[in-house]
Amino acid sequence: MFSTCRGLKTIQGIENFNTSAATNLSSMFAYCNIEILPIENFNVSNVTTMANMFVGCIALKKLDLSKWRPSKVTVLNGTF
Repeated sequence: MFSTCRGLKTIQGIENFNTSAATNLSSMFAYCNIEILPIENFNVSNVTTMANMFVGCIALKKLDLSKWRPSKVTVLNGTF
């Protein structure tokens, strides 16, 4: 979705995304230059694939995933 958006510094409203039906978040933020991703409230309960989700996010300074419950995830290769 936002993969390789190197000029992207923020995503207004991302904290309100409804991800409850999502099953694949692969490469969603790969190689972005975002420093803070307020995605702690993403519902990842149906996600099975997160491959390369944050790969290459070298500017990322804050990422709180403590509320995530990724119990169905089976593919995590290259997530970070």
